Amino acid sequence: MLIDSKLDNIGRINNKKELLGLLKRYKEILNSEIVDYLNSLVNLEFSVVRNYISEDKRAILSETDIYNKIARYNIYKRAIELFKRLKDSSIIV
Repeated sequence: MLIDSKLDNIGRINNKKELLGLLKRYKEILNSEIVDYLNSLVNLEFSVVRNYISEDKRAILSETDIYNKIARYNIYKRAIELFKRLKDSSIIV
């Protein structure tokens, strides 16, 4: 399967190492529940669209740069995994 990444329209997606480094810097500011949640998103343990935290916490987090970067990464990587499982011979992302 051929996967051609076209990121021009969605901006740069940070890699896992960058996000874990950023998360390490935020550990002093965020509570452990949120750090664990964000870490799980980076490790693709579940999708960002699942309700693992309250709507209030998600609303507050969505205003932060770290959450937006991790959410984009989570959605992008999970979509790529899904595309790889498809039987199509070429997919343009």
